[in-house]
Amino acid sequence: ATGLTSALLPRWALAGGSDSLRARLGRAADRSRIRDAVVENLARRGGAARIQFRRFPEDPSIEGRTLANVAADRGLDPVDAALTLFEVGAPAIVSFNMHEGDLRALMVQPFTMTASDGGLVPFGSGVPHPRSYAAFTVKLTEYVDAGVVTLEEAIRSMTSLPARIYRMPDRGEIRVGAIADLVVFDPADLATDATFTDPHHLARGMRWVWVNGQAAIADGTFTGRRDGRVLRKN
Repeated sequence: ATGLTSALLPRWALAGGSDSLRARLGRAADRSRIRDAVVENLARRGGAARIQFRRFPEDPSIEGRTLANVAADRGLDPVDAALTLFEVGAPAIVSFNMHEGDLRALMVQPFTMTASDGGLVPFGSGVPHPRSYAAFTVKLTEYVDAGVVTLEEAIRSMTSLPARIYRMPDRGEIRVGAIADLVVFDPADLATDATFTDPHHLARGMRWVWVNGQAAIADGTFTGRRDGRVLRKN
């Protein structure tokens, strides 16, 4: 997930902020140069059908739709549709430019950690990337069930491996003296309904979750406790 401006516009066009960008789009010579760059960058991203809008407060009607869809509805070339959106604001997007084979090849490497850069969004707001709700659950279900990684390998990539790499010796393992960051679950219960077009669904299956020794989820229900803490590295 990223922004349409950072995905398609050249850096020189962004210099000075949004007002400067709109001024450049209003000058024929600059607009032509920007358009040429957008043509090239859009091709690198796989085309207009591979860019989906996830949040755009200036025009929520495009959220969840692709640039190709929006352009067709407006009778515009996708590049020109993008330019008109730049004149209004900076839509947040999901860009479908990853290859499943590459993902699986990286996933099986012993040095690969599991993480998500999905942001925190108000529940039900916009059409964010489903990884905000389902990244870890998808790995623990789809990729384990498919035999890409074992359940043990998947859990290691989420716990002890990142703790060791980030030099947090008291976290990431179940042992005497370690911080009690724990989960209890039955793999058969794990599931998610989050999709790219309907992402706002909480993952299911984690029966108990302890954060710093305190129960954040008890028997499947959020307790209201917020016992997380900022970890600073000197």
